[in-house]
Amino acid sequence: MSWLGWQLADSAFPTGAFAHSAGLEAAWQAGEIPDLDQFIASALHQIATSLLPMIAAVAADRSLVQEADALCEGITSNHVANRASRGIGAALLATAAKSMGCEELTLLRRELRLQRSPCHQAPIFGAVVGALGMDHSEAQHLYLFAAARDLCSSAIRLGAIGPTRAQVSLRRAESAAGAALALAAARDWRQPATSFPMQDLLQGLHDHLYSRLFHS
Repeated sequence: MSWLGWQLADSAFPTGAFAHSAGLEAAWQAGEIPDLDQFIASALHQIATSLLPMIAAVAADRSLVQEADALCEGITSNHVANRASRGIGAALLATAAKSMGCEELTLLRRELRLQRSPCHQAPIFGAVVGALGMDHSEAQHLYLFAAARDLCSSAIRLGAIGPTRAQVSLRRAESAAGAALALAAARDWRQPATSFPMQDLLQGLHDHLYSRLFHS
């Protein structure tokens, strides 16, 4: 992976993603995670059927970012997931524009703010890595890795598993990520689909949990 990839993957890169569990907290409290590895694999599969093709398209052509952002807004009907995606996307763009020395990102941030675009995570990620010259295949790998890593990290902080067991799950997620990449390669980014509705359903209940460690 490139230096840029390592930097974007670093937890020190401030996007706020570590404040979110992608529905894992609600699912755990509901007793709906008998197998964490399967939950991660299903989550990566859903990313492949919905967001990975979009990331590749926007990375290749940043003029698509507002169309992709509007599509994300339309398909992310779960208010908890929508809020999280907007927050992470806006923070990612702001950090990249301020720290990467890329005029294109500075202009894009200004334009999206003027247009009051939602700034969802996936299209913004595609725009950032595209503007910075990252290969779209590497970008998709990175997005999947970050998703799996964040789920493992969330499970640790929830006390569901320990740090060593989390590394086992993250290592096992590589095969699911490979399958996700192959699936995404054959899909039209303008035709996203949900393959893991249980994650969406449970995440929507997050705000009603009696106690919450994460924002989503």
